[in-house]
Amino acid sequence: MTYSESEKIQIRKEIDDSNDLIWNLRAAPRPGHKPEELIGKSYADSIAIGYRFGEARCLLNMGMGAFILHHDYPL
Repeated sequence: MTYSESEKIQIRKEIDDSNDLIWNLRAAPRPGHKPEELIGKSYADSIAIGYRFGEARCLLNMGMGAFILHHDYPL
């Protein structure tokens, strides 16, 4: 799908807002928030519009989430 520049700007804002929310939830999860769904959508949207910074932040959030969930291994 081809996006107009104004659509890309809006999608980038949504991606950045999702990444900010997920990053802030990493230490204090809240009921009702589904970070896996947010990050999956944000990552797919980042790829779709070629937003490399958004992709990188999504991957960082995925990695941090995995670390928080599975931090019971020796360093």
